[in-house]
Amino acid sequence: GPRDGAWRQIGCGVKSKDGLTIDYLDQASPTCCLVWILRGSGTYADDQGHTVSLAAGDAFLRWPGRRHTTRLVPDSGWYEFYLNLGDELPLLLEQLGVLDSRRTVWRLGLDAARLGRWLAFRSALDRAGEQDLPALCVQAQGLVVEALGTATRPADPVAAACAYLGEHLAEREDLRSFCRQQGLDYETFRKRFRREVGCSPSHYRIHRRLDRACALLNGTTWPVARIAAELGYASAFDFSAQFRRHLGLAPRTYRARQS
Repeated sequence: GPRDGAWRQIGCGVKSKDGLTIDYLDQASPTCCLVWILRGSGTYADDQGHTVSLAAGDAFLRWPGRRHTTRLVPDSGWYEFYLNLGDELPLLLEQLGVLDSRRTVWRLGLDAARLGRWLAFRSALDRAGEQDLPALCVQAQGLVVEALGTATRPADPVAAACAYLGEHLAEREDLRSFCRQQGLDYETFRKRFRREVGCSPSHYRIHRRLDRACALLNGTTWPVARIAAELGYASAFDFSAQFRRHLGLAPRTYRARQS
């Protein structure tokens, strides 16, 4: 937790926000706080009005003085791990090129080894005496820089876009959100995506949704309506119509043939 004096803004912990709808509403954080979503879903809107979806495994920065809005899906069981660096230190680290305040939301993943490091840091901070805090402050910086490194590490943007679309099957997102996060021009990248993948981003998502639908029809006893909701369709009728259009048979027929 936070300390008195010079260390009062350095903190780390886990927090449940299950049932909340709005976490921040056009509000500026007084400190720099990295939030890692362990469970739940929602949206993040920056001060320019750009909105991106949030899901388990995503991370985002609350930057000192920067207004933003985070909305939570109230029944998604939101559970987060937060790491607070205070207000002055992050600004210095940005000047040195260590932190990038423009990086607001990115995919961090759900890595057990990273979670272990964060839990170990929280335990060390809880037990620490005043003499231990300078070293722990440096360790906290290291955890944040490591987390941000997953967002800035060079990667194939087309492969990353495929992963992004595949991980957000149930949300009405398109490639625009991904391009905003990555600093890419949407129209240019959309053409590259179609050229390299062989279909548009929207059709790629449809194919991934239907792949997932087939797996659920084959591996569960869920009703068609539940599968439709799980995959983000407005209704079981819409889901069945798209399934039939692309696969040539109804979901129930597909399930019957697999048994």
